[in-house]
Parts: sequence; structure tokens; C-alpha cells
Amino acid sequence: MAGHIVSGFQELTIEWRHKRDGKDCAWNVIVTVAEARGLRGLGNHGLNDCRLKVFISTADDDEKLSKIHEQTSTPFFDQVFKLTFEGQPAAFFSAFIEVQILHERGAIFPQNIIFPPKLIGMLQVGILDVFQMPDHKLPMQWFAIVDLNSEEPAIPRGFLRMSIIVNSLDEPGAVQIEVPPRERNEKELLIIPRIHACATSTGAYNIIFKIYQARDLRRMDALWGADSYIRISCSSGEIRTDTKNGTLDPKWNQQVQLPIYEPLFREVIRLEVWHDSATGPILMSCILFTWKDIVSNQDLFKQIKWYDMYDLPEESFGKRILNNRLVKSIGRQTEDLGTRLRSNQFMKWVAKNTEAIVGDGMLKTGMYQESSIYCGRVLLSLSIEDRSLSVQRADQNKPPSMAQTDMKPKDCVYFQDVHQKAFFRFQVFFAQGLPVPFGIDSLVQVELSIGGKAAATSAVRSASDGLFHWYESVELEIDMQYDDKLWPWSCDKPDSDYEQGLVPSLFIDEGIPDAWIKVYRCNSIGSMNAWTNEQTRRLIGFNRCSIRKLLNLGVSRSSGGTNPRNVDNISSEGIDVQDDESPDKRNLILNQKQSSQPAFSLKDADKIPRFFDPATFQGRTKCSLDCPAWPAPHGAEYIPEPGSVWPNFDDKRENKNSMDPYIGVQCFNLERDGTCALEDGDFPGRIWVSCKCYLPSRENCKSALKGPPILSPFTKYNKVKIPAPHQMAGCTQRFSLLCHIFQASDLPASNEVGIADSYVEVLFMDRKKRTHTVYGSNSPTWDVTLAGGTLNEVEIPCLGWPGRRFTYDDLNVQSEYEVGADPGESYNAIAWRRNQDMLRFVPWIEVRVVETSGVLLGRCFVDPSTCRHTLQDPQWYELFKGNPDLDEGKILVSMQLIHKTDPLLANPVIEPYPIRTERPDKDDDFSSDRDRVGTHIDENKSKTKRVIMRDCRVQIQILGLRDIDQSVELRNPSIAVFIQTTDRWDADKGFSFLSTQCKGGDGDHQNQNFMETLELKVQLPDDIEYAPSLEFALFDDRGTFSWTKTREIVAWGSLQLSDLYPQGNSDAATAEIEEEEEDIAAIQRQQAKELSKQFQGALQDFEAKQTIDLKDSKKLKKAYYEATNGENPAKVAAKMLVEAPSEDLFVFNSESHLLKDDNKSKNSTKIEKKEAEIDTTQQQTGITENPSSHSVSVQSATTRPAGPVAPNRCEPLNTLMQPVELQKDAVQGTTEQQEIEEADAGPCSDHIQVADTPLETTAMLGKNLLAQQKLQNCDNSGPDSAGDEGPLNAEEDVFGGTDHIEPNDDEDADLQEVIDTPDGKPSAEWLIFRRNKLYNEPLENTEEWRKNLLDSFDEIALFRGRVKDYKRREASKIGMIKCLVKLFRKEDEDEKGKSKRSLGKKDATFCETLKSDPNMEKALDMARAYRMYNIFELYPDVTVDVRLYCLKAIQVTPGGFKRIDSSGAPYWNHYLECRLASQKYESDVANKLNPNFFHIFEIKGITLPGPSQLVLALKDGELYDGSITDSRLIGETSIDLEDRWFCSEWRDLIHKPREVRDLVNEKDQPGISQGKLLVVLDIVEEVLVEDTPPMDIKVMGKTLQTEMRLIIWDTKDTAAKDGYTSDVYVRCEMLGMGDVKMTDTHYGVKLKAFGMFNYRLKWHCKYPNDSLDYLLRIGIWDYNLLTPHQCIAEGVIPLRTLFQECFEKNLGKTSPDEMEAVSLEPVNDAVAGAGGYKAGEDGILYPYRWYTLLHPSFGFNPQKDAQAKLKLTIQVLPRAKARATPAGSKRNGPALLGEPNRPPQPANPIMESEKCKAYIIYSIKECFARCKVPCLCFLCILIIALIVGLTVGVKTALV
Repeated sequence: MAGHIVSGFQELTIEWRHKRDGKDCAWNVIVTVAEARGLRGLGNHGLNDCRLKVFISTADDDEKLSKIHEQTSTPFFDQVFKLTFEGQPAAFFSAFIEVQILHERGAIFPQNIIFPPKLIGMLQVGILDVFQMPDHKLPMQWFAIVDLNSEEPAIPRGFLRMSIIVNSLDEPGAVQIEVPPRERNEKELLIIPRIHACATSTGAYNIIFKIYQARDLRRMDALWGADSYIRISCSSGEIRTDTKNGTLDPKWNQQVQLPIYEPLFREVIRLEVWHDSATGPILMSCILFTWKDIVSNQDLFKQIKWYDMYDLPEESFGKRILNNRLVKSIGRQTEDLGTRLRSNQFMKWVAKNTEAIVGDGMLKTGMYQESSIYCGRVLLSLSIEDRSLSVQRADQNKPPSMAQTDMKPKDCVYFQDVHQKAFFRFQVFFAQGLPVPFGIDSLVQVELSIGGKAAATSAVRSASDGLFHWYESVELEIDMQYDDKLWPWSCDKPDSDYEQGLVPSLFIDEGIPDAWIKVYRCNSIGSMNAWTNEQTRRLIGFNRCSIRKLLNLGVSRSSGGTNPRNVDNISSEGIDVQDDESPDKRNLILNQKQSSQPAFSLKDADKIPRFFDPATFQGRTKCSLDCPAWPAPHGAEYIPEPGSVWPNFDDKRENKNSMDPYIGVQCFNLERDGTCALEDGDFPGRIWVSCKCYLPSRENCKSALKGPPILSPFTKYNKVKIPAPHQMAGCTQRFSLLCHIFQASDLPASNEVGIADSYVEVLFMDRKKRTHTVYGSNSPTWDVTLAGGTLNEVEIPCLGWPGRRFTYDDLNVQSEYEVGADPGESYNAIAWRRNQDMLRFVPWIEVRVVETSGVLLGRCFVDPSTCRHTLQDPQWYELFKGNPDLDEGKILVSMQLIHKTDPLLANPVIEPYPIRTERPDKDDDFSSDRDRVGTHIDENKSKTKRVIMRDCRVQIQILGLRDIDQSVELRNPSIAVFIQTTDRWDADKGFSFLSTQCKGGDGDHQNQNFMETLELKVQLPDDIEYAPSLEFALFDDRGTFSWTKTREIVAWGSLQLSDLYPQGNSDAATAEIEEEEEDIAAIQRQQAKELSKQFQGALQDFEAKQTIDLKDSKKLKKAYYEATNGENPAKVAAKMLVEAPSEDLFVFNSESHLLKDDNKSKNSTKIEKKEAEIDTTQQQTGITENPSSHSVSVQSATTRPAGPVAPNRCEPLNTLMQPVELQKDAVQGTTEQQEIEEADAGPCSDHIQVADTPLETTAMLGKNLLAQQKLQNCDNSGPDSAGDEGPLNAEEDVFGGTDHIEPNDDEDADLQEVIDTPDGKPSAEWLIFRRNKLYNEPLENTEEWRKNLLDSFDEIALFRGRVKDYKRREASKIGMIKCLVKLFRKEDEDEKGKSKRSLGKKDATFCETLKSDPNMEKALDMARAYRMYNIFELYPDVTVDVRLYCLKAIQVTPGGFKRIDSSGAPYWNHYLECRLASQKYESDVANKLNPNFFHIFEIKGITLPGPSQLVLALKDGELYDGSITDSRLIGETSIDLEDRWFCSEWRDLIHKPREVRDLVNEKDQPGISQGKLLVVLDIVEEVLVEDTPPMDIKVMGKTLQTEMRLIIWDTKDTAAKDGYTSDVYVRCEMLGMGDVKMTDTHYGVKLKAFGMFNYRLKWHCKYPNDSLDYLLRIGIWDYNLLTPHQCIAEGVIPLRTLFQECFEKNLGKTSPDEMEAVSLEPVNDAVAGAGGYKAGEDGILYPYRWYTLLHPSFGFNPQKDAQAKLKLTIQVLPRAKARATPAGSKRNGPALLGEPNRPPQPANPIMESEKCKAYIIYSIKECFARCKVPCLCFLCILIIALIVGLTVGVKTALV
């Protein structure tokens, strides 16, 4: 149930409600429970048979159960629960996830009625808390579980480790890879967490609720009312008040407090009001609080205030059936049956027939429902008491606690004073747009409800103008609680608050509940009586508002003084100077000054004058401040008839017309929800109302208790109708409407194809006018002004409201501005604003977009008060049909309302659109004039500006169709591209292009290649506001026979050209960038100076060493200074020279770069030698130089040949194929940093572009030559240069390697590799993929790669039919067109057509504009030359092999088929399916929820451009005889191969990055992540496949068969369970490996004695194994013959590290002699004792350890609470080694362990006399040793007595 929702919570729910247009939202809540520890034992054996139950509090009938984990206090659940919630956001975010750990008592079924399960503990985590965390993820961590229903709700009952992820719509969330706990990598017992809220919390508080009373609660019993109590619940527990019986106005006067501990994992605090009925508690309503709101607004919540409660309307019969628990249970059972039958058809049949039985008309589910039923109000206050240790004082030394106490009577005196009466007069005028059909249900009624009171108008029908007219008033009387101390309001003195017109603001804001305006559709039958009308009427729409809003009082104000109070002053404001934003407070009516009655009140005998009734008198004058619209003022011409009197409306507070119903009139937009009886296309409408409130004085209210009651002053006035504007002289004016219709976007066509033939229709005041029809466009452009005809001289209400003295007749508008002048220059703005106020009573202008078939595509409404006649700026309006939140496209319009006397009306209409005229004088076929689009006000410069139309060329490079859905069977497809400028786009060849039709045959038409370059010549506006759309239509042959075949449109798509307009950095941002560039330049200049110093110093050192002579040194210095004064390449070369690794290379590089050939030293043998080495290296590596292009191409056996150049919007494409001149133009604007990066690119670049200067050419050549020594290992890291090992540049690779070691190289620090594993430790996966940088999201979504990948192409989504949800339109697409669109604009030209930039010297040319440009002017200044790109050069055909490395799946949502193994645990048959066009591949099946696949999909012989959508799907399959017979989709993802291949940065990467991709099932749960896949994509050219084999990732699947040997030696200090002894045995379980193994029993083990076993247990397993955690659970148990065995102690030892050591030591070894065994080494335990070595029977030494074991029911401190100590040995060795050195189980050989030296046990003296004798001797020794009576069995005593008797008898006989 919904109640009072506070601030942040409400904002979140509204945001999500708007996201889904009021429809139900869907979320997946993934709860991963790893393990529990320290569970308090509830079973007879001292432990638990544990089971998990997980559910959402608001959907507790959909609970998830785990399998039963028997006899343990440390269950390892390792289970993922998927909880799906479909409903409203308020219900979701107010809920919490509850995890219960139950002890099953012999349960066979999940719900055992005879022996229900016991609750061990629970954990509640608020969904709101999880959602507010980063990425909606609560990381894996430990929680304490408690029992909130116990007497100690804060005491932990155990500990649980879990995580929660909320997957919401289109928010995939973060990647959460499970990080193994640190303790799992150790070899010690897993410790029990010590999380105690009282001791470990970061904050401890008491939240105190003071609950006083409630009022107007819902009647739950027809006779007694309600037996109510309040329950408050939070994460720390629940507490309730006492029950108050038989009253709807209970008074509790109790204080309750709850403890709160931080960190808080359930933020929402619920205050619920319950009815304690005989059949069980019934929830009446609730109020929701959040902890953060209370903490941040403590002063506000400390105040005593009323909280109103609302509930949802009663559910319909059909919905009650669907929400019934039994029906839901039957539905789940049916679904399970369908799942087990493996029949999807069966499930669909059940769903269809269930809907038919219940009835579709009765459901009405899935929509937002407003809580509109008033349920009363509660008076309370909240406070927080800090109980943290840091603030404890003498009076505050107790921890937080739960308490409930009665408050003292002196503290409960609030709101005991006389109630305050309030009389409301609700005035209803008319309504517009109500969806009421003609017929019996054509009546409409309006109701106002405040609290539990309601008043309704009469029911009326629609008038001829389409409006519903009431012009009547109804009244409402309410009594509200009042407190004279909290809301002081003096009324008994002449200068009192009441006399001054002051009203307590808090009473207005808090004392009165919100008002609800509801509009109902009624019928004639219901009008017979009130009860019938109540039952038959249907809600159309509603509006909830505060009383302040309803009365239009504005914001409350505070009076000054030492004790300021919040008051509203209804008389002190200057009414005459109010502007249109000021409130009008005359709707709040008080008594006349010095009177006990309002000024207008009438006596019982008085009559209303006939002039008040508009039906009998029509002669009213126009309204003004002194002459209100109604009631009519008295005067000489108005003489009342006998018996009637004129009321005096002057209240002596400057308010002479408070009864005027038009004061404060407002237009309320009606809202709709799931309870409204509306169709999807119905708009609820809007209504014009006003309201007045009369507040008697406090003295009046007190007197009414003893004297006569207070009567409403409105009753007599309500008997007459309110006069309409046309019934009053001068209250209507004539206006003309100008409608400027520009264009629309994203229209939802209703036909099968989905392309609209539409026109626009404007409706205003029962007038209608339409545009022409535009055919075949979903983004049509009309560019038309609708004026004249029916839109001329429209008579509309235009009231001169009080407070706004001016009407149009009062303004001398003729003198304001000259005819023909711009009205924005000199028009009086104040006068216009006052005139604008007069248009608030005008019905809104409706703009409809209609298809030629008459189907409404969408509509919008324009407020007439915003249609200023000086404003022509267009505005985009969202279109809708019925629900305003549901987008149906948008439209660009501009409206003007012009008065009949306005000179602007006489002026010619300024067309606000481009005039389409032919221009035969121009060669270019542009079909429109380069004229202004119109004028609109520039807010910054306050003057009009022109919108320029410019000649443009739109160039489209079409690759082809991609991934067209198979349902669209293409035969001979072709594509039409157009910009709609005329009524029919296909009639204007200059604005459209039809591609060549593909040839028929067996080709893949669903991925048809076109490879065509198209160009459209159009005129486009410079203003982005007017940018049209580029539209695409897919044609194909339809028809069976050749003579019946027709070309039809089968799909459509569009691209907003505004996306190609300049939208880059603004001028301010550009200035900031320029400033940063200046700082960078300064730094570079400083670096150049340092380089010069280094260069000069190096030459001096070489001179001193005589490496170079003085003459050559001077030449080099001179040449260097000349070069460094030039461009940046010289500085780059200087850096290379200084960083040369050897002296010889420094001299050679210096002379090569800086000296001409005739100045070089001819006798330098070192140089000659180096030149020879260069020649040799050049021949070996294949470096060639093309003198014409000055480019160097490097190619080796391991580098790819030159591939295609990636298209990029920011620079010209394929510059290497251009002439040198074009290359120079292309690199203009290149920064120094870019040149440095190009110079440092190294030999791994496919092409190295070199400048023309010999200096730069030689510098780069020298650097590339040196790099050839390490070409094989050079890693061009590209955009992922911040990878695991950082960027490798050529110099570091050459001179830092083993081929060239400098003397000081060993002193440099090694590069630290980034280990991106979850635990930060190297793993086998990391060792293989450490060079493949990891991204935790798809590569195209990363900031680093987004521009490179997504800007390579424009992908035009294709649709067929109507797009139902534009917010998620991608889910409806049937394929796409792969293309690249470029926009070229003609530069500014003069009258002669010459370029203004060249001052008329050159012809104007076209320049390319980019989205990254800041504005159009700067885009043209860049002068990017026009060129027609060759698509075959941009995207050359290439044959490649695709390699997709699928590593693992993570965070997979449980889905698919429901299976349970023999242990009760669920399992899956997950496999991967890879699809590319018609090719399909599958991986092996894995039985884990999150499997490790490590599978390679190799798809060979793929031609690009071509089919490029690589789909990777995770499925759950049914296996039969090793084959998959049926499957269900879990989720899928797709990768665009063309985006990757034609991105040179990605293609040039040697080590492709790893990426995590979301899996989505768009059919079942659109937009919600179903899991993630970690993949690596690589594409290799076919010619290089043999030289670049795929990576061997199967090494991840290599395992080692091992054997684990566990030897149980002894126990000691074992707690006694049978008096002072225990019959001890040890129970061991290797989790996940089958049955439990046990030792034999050692009977009679005493507390201080040793339990001796010498017992060996063995397990066979492989490592690694994803299904095993390698955890050994060991329990020490007490054996009982007749009663259940008792657990003495338990512990878990992690052994993964031990198995890993064995794996690493023996991997690759084949001989058993080489293999090694790994054992737990001896470690000293501070409690248990020191470890050591123990010899077996054959002398083999075994290392052992002592472990201290605990029991959760006896404490967790090993020092004090130890229950036993265990001595054991653990060995892990390969199976081959185990076979070579075998060891028997138990104590058997080989490797005998020997019998334990146990004390003798009682034995049968006859059958086992020796054992019996040994036991007797042992007992006697023990007796003497401990001075105690020996413990002998009864049979032994009899034998001893018999022996003694015989001995005595023999002696006696002898004597």
C-alpha cells in the first residue's frame, strides 16, 4: 500500500514512473548467497538442517527456496536467486529483500504443516538501499542475521555472506566478479565473523515516535468503526502501540522507540495503521519515512504535525482474482508443469485461456495507480537520540533499545481546543478535451473532496463548441482540529490578527488535507439518486493539489519581530501593482472588520437580487477592478426588487469583490492512472475552476459550541448560476489566430508499413483548419501558416480581472508603435503582460497530426496565454494520444493570437518558413530560395535575427543492409534516400535518390551489399532548430507472378540531420581550450630550451673525447640552431638526437638530419659503416621509399599488409590515396602533440606518413630503422596504451632489450604489470590474456573507444509498422542500413556568387561541417574542401577469419528450464551459440550457472563489407543422448564486425582487448541484463591466418587428477556430552564431493583424555574444478544409540591453496618419480598446541597440525569456548604418484598407521575375557590414581563377588 511518501523517495518513484509512461516497471533482483557461519543450533543434534528462503516483502508469495544442507552450522549455499518484480516503482522501492535461514524439521515438502520449520535468523535489506549504491550493487559481504520477532532482536543468530544486484531497465549495472575471501587462501580454520550491531556499528541511535492521536480513520466495521493500533517496523525490529477499540478517532498518547544501527541496509521505515479484527489484523494504511530524510531534517520532523494517509482504490473483481494467493499458486504450478513438459505451446494456451476466463475488460492492470482514497490522519513527531559510544554521557550510557511507554498527560495536550470550521465554495466553469462518447454515458460530473468530505456538481453534456459548461458552484464544510498554542491566532481585539487579515500559514498548509478534483463520466440511469450515481459513474481524470494551490494563495510569508510567525496577509499586498505571477489572496475570506459575519452574508429573510441571475439579466457591464464580473455592483441603474437587498462586499481590508468567482480562476490539467475508465488513446482533459474559503474567527467557533451553529455564507449564492463571459458586456474579445506549422519528427504511422501520409489540423474555439497532406514521411515538413478563414475574428473570453485594470479597450495600441514596425521594439511589455492575463480563461489550442485514413497520430495543446503576438520563435511540442507521458513524436509550431485592433493584424503575414521557389539561373538544382526562415527574438541582443537557408550537399556512402529480420523476406531490395521538401518526396528527384536494385539469385538479401555513393542537393537552414530528417525507405518486390509484382516499401528509417550540425564546444569552452593550448606551448618551449642545452652539452663532451672534431661540431651547432627555429619536427628530431643510445649514432643522426651532403664529413668511417648497416637492414626488412609521395612503408613477415583506412568524421579519409597537395590540406590544424604521436608510432603502424622536409623524413626513417631489431615484439598499444604493461615505444623496445644492454640498465626499476584479477594475484587466465586490456563494458561504450568505433558508420535502424515505444525503439527494429553520411555547406557568397571569404576573388565552394565544430561560422572557417569519396577506396573488400574467444559468463540470471538434482540443488545446461548471417556454431555444454567456457569460435572466409552482426547467445538446453533437443534463450549480445575492422586503431592492435558484454533477452524482459560475457574478438586477414594462429586458451581446461589423504590422529579437551565422557567419532565432508566419511568411535573419551583414532580417509578429485570450493568440513560428534547423535564441535578448513601448490609443482611432469606430494606443514597453534611429525607403523613421518574447534551455541572465543582440539594430517598428491606410493584406507596397509593406544573398553567376560580383564585392571588403576570408586560394569561385579564367595567357601570347607 502507498501512503505518505517523503521527498527523495517520491522523486525517485516519479522519475521511474515517467520513464515507463506510467506503466508497470520490471526489475531483476539477483541475490547471491555464498555461505553462512556460526548458526545457532536448533536441531536435536545441536546443529541445523538449513534451508534458505528468499523473497521480496511486497511479493512474498513468490518465494525462492534452496536445498537442505543437513547437520551443519556452516552451510555453503553458493546459490543465486532471481527475484523478478513487475509493478509500480513506489511498491518496489518501499519493499525489502528478506533472507531467512530455516531449520527444517523432517520436512518432505517445502511447506510442512505438521512440523513447520523453525526460524534461525533473518536479514532484511531495503531495495532502495541497494538501488542507491553505485551501479545498484551491494557487494559481497558479511551480515549478521537476527530474529526480529524475538525478545533480543539485535543479538546475532548467525552470519551470512551475500550480495545483491538490482538490474533495472536499460541500466545493466556494474560487473561483479566474485573475489575469493582472503581467508580462503590460507590453510587455517575459517573463522566465524564477529559482527554485532551493538559493538561494531558506526552509529547507534534510538528513533523515537511520539504518537498522539488519529482522526477520520477508515470504517472497517459497520457498527463499531475500527479497533486500531499502529505498528512501526524497520531493519532493527517491530513495535506497536496498544489497540484502541471501537473508534475512528483513537488517542494513543504513547511513545515508542526503535534502535537504529549504521550502516543501515533498510532505509525505509514503515508506520502502519492496523485494524485488529477477529479474523486477523487488516492493514488500513501506512506512512513511509526514510532514514536519510529524518536525519537531514531533524528539526522538521521534531515538530508535532499531522500526516495524511491515502490508499489505493478498491481493486476490480478481475484484479482481485489475479492477485489471489491461490490463483497465483495455481499459475506457478501450471508454469512448472509446462516447464516440465517442455511445452511452450501449453504455457501460451494456459495464459490465453486464463485471460479469457477472467475477462480483459475487468483487469486494467499494469498502469500507475494513484493512492486517492483518504484514510485519515495521524498526529505524531519523530526525534533521533544518538547512543554512539563517542557521545555517551552520564545520562546517556545505555545502548539503543526497543521500548513502548505511555506519555504523561501534561505532554498530551495538543489539539484539544475547539475545532476550526472552514467553508469552501468550489466554482466550476468549463472543461476541455474530456473523452466522453455520445450516448447514455455522455454526462460529466465534477467532485471536490477534502479529507473525508466531498461535494459534486450537477452532470452536464457536451455543448456545441465541444466544451462542457457548468458555471455553477458547490460548497463544502469541514471541521479541522486546531491548537491555539501551535497556531496562535488572536481574534478578540481590534488590532488582533484576525482583524488585520492575518491567517496562520501552518493551518492552511498542515491543518487541512490536500484537495482532490475528480471528473466522472455518468449516465442517465445513475442520475436517479446519489447511491446509483456513486455506483455507476466512472473516473475520467483527477488532480491533487494543496489547499494553498487551490485557493491560489501563493507562497506563505513571515511577519517580522522578535517572535516571527508564519502568517498569510490577505490585505496588506498592493493589489493594483501585482504582476501576472503574484497570488491573489482574496479567495481567503474572513469576517468583515469589527463584525462576526462576512461582508456579503445575507440574513435568512433576504433574497438574492434578480440581477445576480444571468438567466434573468444580461445587462452587465465589462469587468474591472471596481466593477467585478459578478456579483454586479449596485448603482442608480440597478434598483433591487422589493424584498431583496444589495450585499455589501467591502470587508474593509481593501477587498471589495471577494465574491467574484473569476478571482483566482485556474486551469488544472487532469491526470490519469490505471483506475480511470479511459482507452489508451483518450486524453483526460483539463478543467477551469476557482475556489474560495471562508474561515470564521476562533471566537465564532467557540461560541458555536453553546450558541447557534455557524452557517455557510455561500448557500444562497450557490443557488444561481455563475454568469459566463458572453453574458457580460465587454468580457469577450475578437482575436485572429496565426498558426505556423513547420515540421514533425518520429510520427507513429498506423499502417502496416509504418510510413505516414499526414496533415496537421488546428482546433480552437470550435474552429478548425488544416494543412496540406505530406505523403510518405514520418518526419514531414509542411512549412505553412494557417491564417484567415475560420481562424479570423474568433470571439474568446477576455476578462479584465480585478487587479489588472487594463482591457484591450483601455489600451491605445495605435499609438504604441507604427504600422509595419517590429512589435518587439517599442511595444509596452507591461501592458502586454496584463493583457496576457486575460487569456487565462481561454480554452487551449489543440494541434492534431492526422493520417489520411483519419487515424489520430498525435496531438498537443498550446496555452493561449503564451501566444504573444510579438513572439514568432517556434517550439517543439511532444505529441501524445491519450497519456501525456507516452511520447508519440513531436512537432515544431509557433502560434500568434492577435487582437482585432492590433496593427500587426493589418500587416502582411511574415512567413516563418523558407519560400520554396525555383531558381533556373543557377546550375545547381537547388529547389528553394536562400532567404530567411523567419524572425525570432534573440534573448541576448533583444532584436530579431535571420535564419539562413544555405545550399548544401548531403553525401551518403551506403554499404548495404545488415541483419534484416527473416520475417521480411527480401527478394530484390533497393533503398530510397530522401529529404522531404514537397508533398511527395518521390516526385522531386533533386531531393531523393533511389539506389540500384540488387540482382536476383541465391545471395543473402538480408545482408545485401550496395556499395553506392549518393548525393542530395538541397537547401538546409543554418539554425539547428529547423533541421529536417534524412529518411530511408526499403523497397522490395511483392507478388507471386512476374505480371503481379510490384515495388513496395517494406521498411523505413530516418536520421536526424541535426545530429550532423555543429554542436561542439561553445565560445567560452573554445577560449578555455586555447588557453590550455597556450600553456602547453609554453611548456614545449621550455622543453625545447632544455633540449638545446642537452644537445650543446653532448657536443662539448664529444669534442673533449675527440669523438668529433671542432670543425664538424661547429657545423652541427649552426645547423641545429637554424633547424630549431623552424617547425616542430625539428624539435622532435632534436629530442631523438639527444636520446641516441650511443655516441656513434648521435653523430650519425646529427649529420644526417642537420647537414647537407656537401657539408658532411667525408672521412668519417663510422658514418660510412653506419650507412652500410642501414642499407643492409633496409633490404632485410623490406623498407621502401616512394619519392613521389614521400612516404615510408614498412612490412615484415609478422605485420599485416596495408589495410583500409578507418573513416573518421574529424579528418579526411584515406589520405594516403590522395595527392600530396590534398594531404597537406588534410593535416592542417594538426597539433604538435599529434605530430609527436605520429613520429612515435613505430614500425607496427601499417602506414607511416612522412612530411616533405628532409629533416623530418630522415628523423623518422632513422628511428624506424633502429626499431627493426625488435619488430617481432613491438606492441602498438593504440588506445589501450594504459594496458597491463603500458605503451611500448620503439626506442624502449630496442635499447631496453637483451640485444642492447647499457651498463646501468640493471639499476632501473622493472615495469610493474597491472594484475586485473579479482584478488589481484596472477592466475592462468591472466598469464594468457595479460596483454589484452580488460574493459568492464562493451568496447563501443567505453570513453576511450566510443568515438573511434561508433563514428565509423551511421547505422540507420529500420522499422516495419508502428513503433510502439519510442523510448525503447531499438527493440522494435528489424535490421539496419549501414552507411556514412557527410554534410557539405556552401560558404557565404556575395550577390555575384563569389566567396565572401576571398573578398570576391574566388567562387563560393562547399565545405564539410562536423558535429564537433562549435558553430556554423567556425565550421566554414575550417574550409574542409568538398570531395566525392570513393566508397571502394574507403571500404575495400577483404576476406577475413573471425575469432571470438569466449572466456566466461558472470552474473547470469537463473532462467531457462527448471531442473533440480538429487540433492535438491538447481542446475543448468548452459551453452553458447554464435551466429553470423546464416552460419551457426555452438559450444560445449556446461552445468554451472556461471560457467567458464574458454571456447573459440572460428568463422572462416568472411567478406567485409558484408554480414557483420555477430550474435552471441547464452542458452539453456535440454540434452538427449548428448544432443540438444530444445533450448531457451537466457540472453544475447551482438558485435558489429565492420565497426571493428574499419577502425584502424582497433585493427592495428596486436593484442585485442577483453570486454564484458551484457546479455539481454529483448523478447521476455527487454532492457534488463540477464548476465555478462567476457570475450575477446579478433579478425585476421585470410592471407595472414597461417602466420597468426589463434591463441591456445584450452590450457585453462587442463586439470590434474589428485588424491587427498586425511589422517585423523587424536582429539583432546573434548567437551563431555554423556555426563563426564563422550563417545567420540570424527565426521568429515569434502564439500561438493559426495557422501560424508567418518572414523570409528572412541567410547568413553573424558574431558582431559585423548580421543585416539589413527584413521585415514581419502578423496579423489581434479584441480582446478569450478564446481568445487576445496573446503573440508570436520565435525567431532558424540555417538548415541537411541537418541540423535550430538555435535560437539565443527570447523571448515580451506584447501584450495594446497591443491594449487600440488597443481603448480606437478604440472607438466609425467613420471611419478618426479612428482611431489604437498602436505600441511606443522604450525604452532596458540590454543591447541604445537605441530610436528608423527611416524606411522612403517616408519613414514607425517606432518601434523592441531586445530581448535568451536560450536556456535557455546561461543566463538577459541581461548574460552573451545569444545575440542583435533590433530590431523592432510596430503595432496597426483593420482599417478598415489598409485606409485599407495596408502590404504582406515588403518590398513600399505602405509599402515597402527592401532590407536586407546584405554580398554568394557567387554563380555565370557566371549572376550582378555579385554574384560584388561578393562578391570585399567579401572582399578584409575581408581587408585584418582582416589575414586572404580567404574565397573554390573556383570564384572557379579563375577568378582562369585570368585570371592567361592574362595571363602573353599577355605571354610578345608577348615
